[in-house]
Amino acid sequence: MTVVIAVKVFDGIVVASDSATTLPLVNGSYQVYNSANKIFHLHRQYPVLAATWGLGSIGSASIATLAKDLRRRFMGKDPTHLDWALTDNYTVESVTDRLLEMMYAELYSKLVTP
Repeated sequence: MTVVIAVKVFDGIVVASDSATTLPLVNGSYQVYNSANKIFHLHRQYPVLAATWGLGSIGSASIATLAKDLRRRFMGKDPTHLDWALTDNYTVESVTDRLLEMMYAELYSKLVTP
């Protein structure tokens, strides 16, 4: 179970979560780690973040690593996805659409769809 708390304060919003995550092992069992990062800044200049829960990976890549890859795209530092760079007129909807495109369409769906 994941717990995420968001508190609105004068200067903005503070977000925190627990740190337990589950990763699948080669033998089909699971390992719980109690030191995972579950909240990720998706851009260094804009106040955009994502939180995760459930399994801590997609395939062999951790969610933390994938979130860093997504941040590189949003910051215009991935030469294969320059059109993903956020500008001053970004919307939460556009960020969500891109997050789903990467995490689900590019990665997760290929593992669960025959």
